[in-house]
Amino acid sequence: MKRFVSIVCSTCLLALPLFQTVGAVNVEHIEAMNPKEIYLPNAQSRSEPYHDTIVIDDGTEEGYVISVEIADGIVKTEHTEDDGSLTVMSTDTSTGVTTTEVFQDGEIAETYSEKSQGVAEAQEAAEAQFNARASGYIWNSSYTNIGSVTYKANVYTGEKMTLHFQARETGHFFQVSKSLSGVKGKTVQAAVHEFIDWAEIKNLFVLVSTASEIVSSLISKGILTVMDGLITAVLSPSVTATGMNYDVKAKEPVGGITITTEGCYFQCVSGSKMNEIFTEGYYPQFIKEKDKYIASTFFSYFRDGGYDGVEKFSATITVPYK
Repeated sequence: MKRFVSIVCSTCLLALPLFQTVGAVNVEHIEAMNPKEIYLPNAQSRSEPYHDTIVIDDGTEEGYVISVEIADGIVKTEHTEDDGSLTVMSTDTSTGVTTTEVFQDGEIAETYSEKSQGVAEAQEAAEAQFNARASGYIWNSSYTNIGSVTYKANVYTGEKMTLHFQARETGHFFQVSKSLSGVKGKTVQAAVHEFIDWAEIKNLFVLVSTASEIVSSLISKGILTVMDGLITAVLSPSVTATGMNYDVKAKEPVGGITITTEGCYFQCVSGSKMNEIFTEGYYPQFIKEKDKYIASTFFSYFRDGGYDGVEKFSATITVPYK
């Protein structure tokens, strides 16, 4: 989660360090700029280059390590094999072409290009979904009250803060399928790369770590069998995702400061072995789920220290995801 927020005013976009004073957000500075409305984007912003290192649990002690970079419509992954060779995969999401380069001792030993299956499937899914479902929203496109969180007394001030939450749908995806048959015989890197391409084009979820979590789950549940970094068996033909993207707004009564965040909540199903919920960012179901991690994060955006836990979660509505 970013520890800087953006304050949107009518003439500019400025960055403000979040933690300035013990007890609250720096209200005086916010009001001087133009007030009380703070937008906090999700952890990954497509307007800036994204870099990450992910580790897939492939049964080995160190795991399968992949570095990821996304910038200017290019998805790039790198993985170093045990023999020291480096495989670099790059997908141009505008054309769907993936170029793979294998380096030995710093020299290119092999290179080839092919259509990314992840991009192709995402494009087909987008067309099929458009034809199958009416456009628009399936929940509320305007902000709806979803409940509140009351915190235990602040250990520094004694204050019992209550935050009130609203949410709205910003988009949804329904039974979007990703084929698994094409990953047999490929490396774990290639499989993760395809999932990133798929999600990037379809705009399903935004975090690269989510793609790695899905692949890790497919491996741990025995849907994908991995030996020496290669996928040797596939027990299910596809994985299907259904979910919703949201804006979540938190407001505190003292000063009336409002912070708006982004989140995603979705279900992945693959055969009879996988039926799993994944979340990203600040998903609105956190109140019903009594997610103390998300609650503590919201606390930190309003109070710099003194957190002693949650006294009560009060969910006023069940937020759907499909």
